[in-house]
Amino acid sequence: MNHQSYSFRGFLLNPLSRELWHDGEAIPLSSSAFDCLVYLVEHRERPIGRDELISAVWARADVNDSLLAQTIVRLRRALGEDGKEQQIIRTILRVGYRWIADTVVHAGPPAAELTTNRATLLPSTSKALPIGTDGPPAYRFPPMRRHVRIIGTAVAAIVLSVCFACFALAHRQLPTWSMSPAKRSLTVVLPAKVNAPAQWNWLGLGVMALVADQIKIGDVQIVSNPTVLALMNNDHQLTPQQIFFKPELGISTTIQPTVLLKNGIWTVRLTIGRANEAGDDVQAASANVLQAAHDATYLLLARIGKTRSDGRQSPPVAN
Repeated sequence: MNHQSYSFRGFLLNPLSRELWHDGEAIPLSSSAFDCLVYLVEHRERPIGRDELISAVWARADVNDSLLAQTIVRLRRALGEDGKEQQIIRTILRVGYRWIADTVVHAGPPAAELTTNRATLLPSTSKALPIGTDGPPAYRFPPMRRHVRIIGTAVAAIVLSVCFACFALAHRQLPTWSMSPAKRSLTVVLPAKVNAPAQWNWLGLGVMALVADQIKIGDVQIVSNPTVLALMNNDHQLTPQQIFFKPELGISTTIQPTVLLKNGIWTVRLTIGRANEAGDDVQAASANVLQAAHDATYLLLARIGKTRSDGRQSPPVAN
């Protein structure tokens, strides 16, 4: 089975076997740091928004930006960067991060061959800085037979996990929170509809996460994004109104973001849907899509009579 590996600045990254090597030495990384590295490398053609990266690495939207920042710091340290020169991972102001190191893609041999032949794929250009005291010493491969047993055990565990997940999905019931009388006025933020070139498709989940995080600051009770996506995936042939406006769910409001790019200006519209009354919408525009999403969310809070608990004021409504 073929797969891709990547070499850059004396490093070899093998996503399939989850290994990072430098000059013949294995570089230990936490699971989140490794996932972050792989996602940045595989999407190196464009900047990656913070919300997109958080969703890709942690598979959830309620992760604090500081955790992402700490993960990037540890990753840069492992790659020999201090964050000032930024020759590998560049910080894109108010957006996120972008992989900028020259990278060679290998339509690689199997993982075992990459292990034994890694020296031919790793032109040494620089010495990686020590990772620090928060990580274990560099891992060295055990004998091949033991390595094969470990891989076999891991594959078996993955297969069992997938089977269990499929069984759970096939037999799952409505979430327990749906029957709680204390949560009878929940709000759902839907994935954004994006009218922009394909490289901006990540805004579908990115804007969804941003809007959900911001309205939570306004003390609005929301259904978590993973739960929303799971319910939509389970009933993908139904409309959002049919999925969410059920008495047993206790959901009173949906928010549908729409993102439009026209002549270099981003417009973010938030359409408010309710079960038993006419909807409403607010919108904001900016040259920066995340700023437009922030402003539209502030206007939304003002429209529904909520104030931000952090004291920040909503922007003025454009004439």
